[in-house]
Amino acid sequence: MGVEMEWNNKDPFYDRDLLNFQALHREGALAVGVIVTRGLELQRFMDPVICTSPTATGVKFGQSSTHWNKLIPRVNLGGGGECPLILIGLEPPRVTGFESVELAFEVGVKLP
Repeated sequence: MGVEMEWNNKDPFYDRDLLNFQALHREGALAVGVIVTRGLELQRFMDPVICTSPTATGVKFGQSSTHWNKLIPRVNLGGGGECPLILIGLEPPRVTGFESVELAFEVGVKLP
């Protein structure tokens, strides 16, 4: 089994991961590939409220970084080839202390 966690990388890293899984599976070195990333709802919350630092103006977890909506189209187009894939999109209920992010999102406050 091969496992990759893509949390805040540029989305072309998914291509690299899927190609590696495909090649390793074809050679018999890998039975299944696993990718863990941010899920749909987690991305929706994180994108507008989490900044890089208290003084930063840009967001840290933007649309060009790795998350569920960047992974699924690649898989649907055949990424990973014949390698069986387990894709895990983490969502807010699985993140300890996420309640403060949800609250900030509701009131429109940016967190440091």
